[in-house]
Amino acid sequence: MSPLPGEFLFRLASPGAREKGFARWHPKRGTIERRALAHLLWQIRLYSDHLPIGPRTLTYRLLPAWVPSSYRDKNALQKMVVATLTKARRGGRIRFADIDDARTFSDGPATTAALPNLVRRMQVDRQAGQPWRVELWVETKGNVGRLANICTPYGVSVYSGSGSVPIKANLITAQRIVRAQREFGQPTLLLILTDFDPAGLKNIAAALHDDVLAFVNDLGGDPSRVVIRHLGITAQQALAVPQAAWEFFNLSDRAAPKDWPVAADVRGERWGVKVELEALPPDQLDALVVDALRSVRDEEAYRSALAAENDGRVEALEALARSLKEA
Repeated sequence: MSPLPGEFLFRLASPGAREKGFARWHPKRGTIERRALAHLLWQIRLYSDHLPIGPRTLTYRLLPAWVPSSYRDKNALQKMVVATLTKARRGGRIRFADIDDARTFSDGPATTAALPNLVRRMQVDRQAGQPWRVELWVETKGNVGRLANICTPYGVSVYSGSGSVPIKANLITAQRIVRAQREFGQPTLLLILTDFDPAGLKNIAAALHDDVLAFVNDLGGDPSRVVIRHLGITAQQALAVPQAAWEFFNLSDRAAPKDWPVAADVRGERWGVKVELEALPPDQLDALVVDALRSVRDEEAYRSALAAENDGRVEALEALARSLKEA
């Protein structure tokens, strides 16, 4: 047998290492851990129709009750939330499926073992005949899983640039838009959810607007048949969240936008207010998406697509089988 590649894992001494695998956990009555677990369980029950939910969203839900009374700031609270969620899931107190960590990615071969599940989930084209070909873009990937639960039944895909949209993603988006124009005769509606801060609006919203439209034009498409709408966080929504969720940046900095729409007096100076997307409660964030999709959806076309889907799925699989035999 050939020798195995690599070398044995180098391990540092770690006498205080945390539990691994499944581990019983019952925080003592009267401790911060016990109080935190109770609060997190209550939030998960409260938003049981909007799962999975991310640690950062849960941090914002706990923020008014915990900062500054128990923790100095949001970052310190978030460390506690992440640690408590880890222990609670290892101990079976919180289901793994209820929390969206969204920090790992995978890629690998497609095998025939995956076919049954893939076929059950397969759609034909539920946006066929709709007045718009819709996509949803969200800044933080921790929201993708939950928002996909809303969008997938309508054939709408959810994308995330994880803080910024790279150039390749802009090109691929433009290619989808041009295909929708040429093959389906549909204009495209891009719905965007970002943090309310200069980076979110510049790196996500503006990048999609400017770069994608330029690529559409370069590919021979019609940029006038692309509409980009910012669902949130808007200035009005930012003002409505608890002020404990506000963060500030100095408007006197050279790089700061001079026309920032929301500002506050901090120690005698004018500072811009910024708010992360997770500061919106999950039900409110989900409602923005639900209402947006409903406002542009042709229900008759949608029902027709659903009615034709079973036959369309069978036809597509039979055509695939024929092509594989011929190959």
